[in-house]
Amino acid sequence: MIDIKTIACSSLGTNMYLLTDVSTGKKALVDCPPIRGRQIDFMAENGVSELDYIFLTHGHFDHILGLGDVQSRFGGKIVIHENDADCLHDREKALCRWMPMKPLKYNADIIVHDGDVIMFGESRFEVMHTPGHTQGSVCYRCDDVLFTGDTLFFETCGRVDFPGGDAAQMKNSLHRLASLEGDLRVLPGHNEETTLSYERAHNPYIIH
Repeated sequence: MIDIKTIACSSLGTNMYLLTDVSTGKKALVDCPPIRGRQIDFMAENGVSELDYIFLTHGHFDHILGLGDVQSRFGGKIVIHENDADCLHDREKALCRWMPMKPLKYNADIIVHDGDVIMFGESRFEVMHTPGHTQGSVCYRCDDVLFTGDTLFFETCGRVDFPGGDAAQMKNSLHRLASLEGDLRVLPGHNEETTLSYERAHNPYIIH
């Protein structure tokens, strides 16, 4: 069982999720946007002294640019799908080619593939490869929670017009998510949370 705290970061409103495995107290992040004082205060207020993992849903800049600051303070093994691992050191693939920043020099600690399972404390994180927004986009499922990154949003889905995007793959990925049994809490990479049952009924990218 995990406890989840959410903070929206950067001008793009990227969600960063702070996870605590209730049984062991271990902590992790899902996605790691650019870190500023507000995020550091948020982590301190929630008792973070060390991270076990930083689960990345994909490799675009607004989800990875906090990695250096976070790892230097809290550690945490970087988890990313093999198809987006290059984003950690390729400015163009990470969509930050024209941004005034230092070169990307992050390294993946754990490369994942569809169906992989990572144990976070006593919580089981299942990797679902959901390409469409990027070739290495993934969703992470833990208990009744689905972290969907930029694949599935409230009543919409992620963009497919960036390099590596693919509309047909996105459609397949969304239908795969919709076919999961039961209802799940959906925590996306941007904007408000939703549920899988709501999206099955109202998301035009799933029902058409």
